Amino acid sequence: MFTSIAEISLVQLKKGVSDPYRAGLPRISADAIQKIEGKPNTGDIVVVSDLSGKSIGWGPYNTDGNTPVRLLAMETEKFDGFDLDHLLDVRISEAAALRQTMRLPSQSTNAYRLINSEGDRLSGLTVDVYGNVVVVFSEAAWTEIHRELIEASIQKELSPKTIMWRPMAGELIQDGWESFAHNQKGELEGVIIKELGLNYNVSLGSGQKTGYYCDHRENRIMIRELARGRRVLDAFCYTGGFALNACVGGAQQIVGVDSSEAAIDLARENARLNQLDNVTFNRMEALTALNDAHGFDLIILDPPKLAPSDKELEAAVSHYKHLNREAIKALPRDGLLFTASCSAALGMDRFTQILSEAADDAERRISILKSSGTGPDYPTHPAYPEGNYLTCLLVCVL
Repeated sequence: MFTSIAEISLVQLKKGVSDPYRAGLPRISADAIQKIEGKPNTGDIVVVSDLSGKSIGWGPYNTDGNTPVRLLAMETEKFDGFDLDHLLDVRISEAAALRQTMRLPSQSTNAYRLINSEGDRLSGLTVDVYGNVVVVFSEAAWTEIHRELIEASIQKELSPKTIMWRPMAGELIQDGWESFAHNQKGELEGVIIKELGLNYNVSLGSGQKTGYYCDHRENRIMIRELARGRRVLDAFCYTGGFALNACVGGAQQIVGVDSSEAAIDLARENARLNQLDNVTFNRMEALTALNDAHGFDLIILDPPKLAPSDKELEAAVSHYKHLNREAIKALPRDGLLFTASCSAALGMDRFTQILSEAADDAERRISILKSSGTGPDYPTHPAYPEGNYLTCLLVCVL
């Protein structure tokens, strides 16, 4: 989609607010805008300038929602015109090249994140690759409007067998878009992927946003290395990623629990798929399992997102503290706890404080051995640290 200069509207920012956006902050808020020259519709490309008229960059406009403009291109990049089609080709090609430098895909791993929204300078667009299937997570009005361009660019770069389109209802509603209900391709069962040499049967288009979470790949390597000879409880096992890596790593005993029957069925199938029989999966609430977790010396806590936004944060803090307190109480001296939060609103400092308070409540001491997050296929733009959502701590209980 090429937009000529004559068709471009101008969004001018207020005095003193342009520096963060010039540095790459992608989401322009309504209270940062001084005036709009022209009458852009949602999805139209607009140019963003400072109060003096000096261009900062360009991107799609949105008449509704919380983000009037998402900067997709900066003036310093010197693109020739305002061609969204060309921009998508460039961004997706750059993202694929970056993953290739990280050896993704590889002989042992064919599931990874291709586009990490703001981290790959395509705010509102997330793309995961599962072998020859690509899943697109649409989180902004502009991605819904320009779906055909996005899919064409992905097809051009990767030539996948299937592209699945998943509109993310919560994010789209916040962006003022509500006509997504009939714009979804459904589910795809029986897709086999490979990660770190293990095979997984994943159900794409259903469950907790994705059929498999690639963001913990580096952390699963760590659990594999730590597991030898240990008795392991994976308290939110989902489809078995941590538990199966513990099994491969030589754990003495592995139990995975999850409240979802569908997840447990897939976890059991994945164990069979890899011919791993030293692991048990049970449908159970995590707190129930933790209350009877004495005897384990490595516990993994990776709950789903408990604080989707700031308004749920305090309730989430209480829940995280309760979970970690029970895990710390159950572990023996020198036992290990790997605990994670995928709530971006929490952050490492607050999560560390929660662990300290949980240990105090359990009348135990802990030592933090390692902090971690996502793998290299989840880049974060330095001007948008909110994109770094995953917070993980490995602690030793004393």
